Amino acid sequence: DSDFAFGTGAYTVEFWINSDVVNNTKVILSLGANDSGSEALASNTVIQVTRINANISCFYEYSNGSNETNTTSGFSLSAGTWTHVAVVRSDADGEVHFYKNGVFVESESASNDPAGASDSSVNFRVGANQATNDFFAGKLAHIRVWNDVRTADEIAHYYNRIVDQNAGNLQGYWKLDEGSGTSVADSSSNSATGTINGDAQWGIAEFDQYIHAFGLAF
Repeated sequence: DSDFAFGTGAYTVEFWINSDVVNNTKVILSLGANDSGSEALASNTVIQVTRINANISCFYEYSNGSNETNTTSGFSLSAGTWTHVAVVRSDADGEVHFYKNGVFVESESASNDPAGASDSSVNFRVGANQATNDFFAGKLAHIRVWNDVRTADEIAHYYNRIVDQNAGNLQGYWKLDEGSGTSVADSSSNSATGTINGDAQWGIAEFDQYIHAFGLAF
């Protein structure tokens, strides 16, 4: 259970994904954001990253109950293939930028600042939809949450590399490489340990060739 400081309306979410199928809609990450910064976000503002068939969608709330949704049109995810995804919301240009395997794919207009929403009881979830308790089918690894705009150069350099726990603006980093047990360590300096629920299983050695770690299968 965590929420994150996205007070300026700028954030980056990145992860490695391997979907069993790409012919449905599944929430990958659901985040709650807390009050911070000059443009403070209301407590438990929702930010979600969703796979819609072979595309990626970024959803967030703004104002008092209004929603912003931006979906790619040419992301072209493939089932059974490990792919790195980065979603960057820039307050400076009012856009969401999408990257695949370290390479820029497209931008979508997202001019509304994610500020002032008022949902309650929203926790950070991986591979699950908070509202419907619907689960993602596939594997995930190396989930990172930042409260700034990661540049194209940073994403290209670090998408297949481990980042230091003290990296600036790193809010959370879950490698999902424990291999056993029901706890997931946060490899940022914020110590936001996660708990595995449901039917998630460790996929030992399934991710070694990408970043020398392995992922979690749902």
